[in-house]
Amino acid sequence: MKTQTENRKLVVIGLDGGSFSVIDPLIKEGKLPNIEKLIKEGVSGPLLSTMPPVTGPAWVSFMTGKSPGAHGLFDFVRPAANDYRRQIVNYNDIKSETLWSILSKNGKRLGIINVPMTYPPPKVNGFLISGMLTPGIESEYTYPPSLAQELEKKFGRYTLDIWWQHYGPDTIRTFLQDLMVCTDKRREVILHFMQNRNWDFFMAVFIGTDRIQHALWNFLVPTDGQKLSKIEIEIRELIIQYYKKVDDIIGSIVDAIDEKANLMIMSDHGFGPLKGKFCINRWLEESGLLTYDPTKIKKFRLKAKIGPFLRQIVRKADPLNLRKKLTARISKNPERMGAYSFLNCIDWSKTMAYAASNTEQGIYINLAGREPGGIVKPGKDWDEARDVVINRLKYIRDPQTNEKLVSRIYKREDIYSGPYVNNAPDIIFFLKEGEYLANVQPMNYLFEKISWKTGTGTHRMDGIFVGYGKDIKAGLHIGDAKIIDLAPTILNLMGVRIPDDMDGNVMTQIFADEFLNDNPSQYVKRPGGVSFYQQKNGIYSDKESAELEAQLKGLGYL
Repeated sequence: MKTQTENRKLVVIGLDGGSFSVIDPLIKEGKLPNIEKLIKEGVSGPLLSTMPPVTGPAWVSFMTGKSPGAHGLFDFVRPAANDYRRQIVNYNDIKSETLWSILSKNGKRLGIINVPMTYPPPKVNGFLISGMLTPGIESEYTYPPSLAQELEKKFGRYTLDIWWQHYGPDTIRTFLQDLMVCTDKRREVILHFMQNRNWDFFMAVFIGTDRIQHALWNFLVPTDGQKLSKIEIEIRELIIQYYKKVDDIIGSIVDAIDEKANLMIMSDHGFGPLKGKFCINRWLEESGLLTYDPTKIKKFRLKAKIGPFLRQIVRKADPLNLRKKLTARISKNPERMGAYSFLNCIDWSKTMAYAASNTEQGIYINLAGREPGGIVKPGKDWDEARDVVINRLKYIRDPQTNEKLVSRIYKREDIYSGPYVNNAPDIIFFLKEGEYLANVQPMNYLFEKISWKTGTGTHRMDGIFVGYGKDIKAGLHIGDAKIIDLAPTILNLMGVRIPDDMDGNVMTQIFADEFLNDNPSQYVKRPGGVSFYQQKNGIYSDKESAELEAQLKGLGYL
C-alpha cells in the first residue's frame, strides 16, 4: 500500500449545518466562487446524516465511522444513573475509537480546531482545540493544555461559539457582527497553525452557518411568495456577507496547502424551514399515556412563565456578570442540575410513555427494570406499549393543512444496530420530515408557532460533501454518500488501515483511477472488541454542567 510511506496530507473543512439548499442559490448568484470552483473541479453531493439528524451523534458518527447504535451516543444528553433526568454527554462517553486516536497511533500529525464533541480534549499526535459542548475557556479546552496560553497571547480571548438565543429580533445585526468577528478570528488561528505547524491531517469547523440558519432561515431562504421588507433585505445582505466571508476563508485555506494535499468540505446535517413545534408530552398527557404530579407541575409552570422575563433582563442589563452569578447559584443547588428538570414533575406510577429531549425526536416507554419507576413489563407488554403509541402517532394532524403530522415512525431496532441500541429511545419519529420539531416541555397547548425562541430553520437529513485534490476525481456528482463513510475514506486517503468494525464504507467512487489502483482499501481487525474502548463518564463538574445547559439553551436545543 504505497500511501503508508508517502507524506500525504488532507484538510477537512466542516460547515456546521451546511446545506446545498443554501449553497446552490448563492453559487448561482456568484457569491461563492471558491466553493463553486471546488465543486466544478472535484466531487460533490449530499451527505446523509444520522437518523434523526442531531448535531452531537452526527459529529461522533463522523469521528468513528459508526452509527449511534455502535458508538453509543444518540443525543446531546443521556439518562443519568438510576434517574429520569438527563446528563450532558462528552467525548469520554464515546464508546469507540475515533479518527484522532487511529491517525495518531499510525504516526500522523494532527491539527484539530473546534470540531464539536471533542471536550475534554483527547491526547493526540499534534494539537486540538475543542468545539461545541466545551464548558468554556476557563476549562482545559486544548491539547496540549499549554496551547490555550499560546492562543490567548497571540490572538486574545478565544471565542468557542456564538449563542444565538442570547440575542433577539432587536439585536440581529449585533448577532451577525459577533459571528463575523468570531469567524475572522477563526481564520487567523487556522492559517497560523496551518503555516507554522507540521501536520498531515488538518481539520477546522465553522459554526456560524448553523447558528444563522437556526435563527434567520426565513431571511436567508424566503418562502414562496414571501416579500421581504427593506430592513429584511438589508439583514439578508448581511447574512450573505457572512457566507461570502466563509467562502473567502476556504479560498485562503486552499491557497495555503500544496498541490499534493487533498481537501474535503462536509457538514453534520442539512437544513430546512421550521414551521412550528409539537408539544409531544402534552399530547401524551392528553392521550392518557403520561400523568403529572399536580402540585409539582403547577410550580414548574409558574417558574416557566417568569423565566422569559428574567432572561430578557440578563440579556439587556449585564449579560456576562449576571450569567456568572446565575451559574454559580445553580451549581450550588444539585436539585436544579440536569437538563429537562420537568421530568421530576411526572407521576411515574401512572405514566406509560414519555419524551425526554427536544433533539432526539424520540419516545421512551416507562419500562420496569430500566427506568427507576417503570411500570411496563419487559417483553410482550413493552412491545405492545410501543404499538399503542405508534398507532396513536399516526393520527396526529398538521393544524395548518390537516395532513398527517408524523411522516416517519420507527422502532429503535428498525434503524439502529450495534451493542448500544438499548440506549436509544424506544420510538423515533419525524414530523413532516423536519418541518416540525418535538417540544418536550410540559406546555398546556399542543402546537407552538415559530418565533425567535424557536428559530425559523432546523436540521434535515442531507448535509454536504465536496472533495478536491490530486487523488480526487473531477466534475463528478455523487448521491450515495453517508456521514459514516467519511472516517474510512479519510483513513484510506491517509494510507492507514481501516478498523474492520466501522459501519461506513470507503467512498471509492470519489478517487482518481491512479489512486484507486495503487491504494486498495486495507482493513485491520479491531483489537479487544468494542468494550476495550469504553471510557469513564461523568467528568463535568456541577459548574461546568450548568455552563453547558446555558450553552445548549443559548443554541435553542434545550
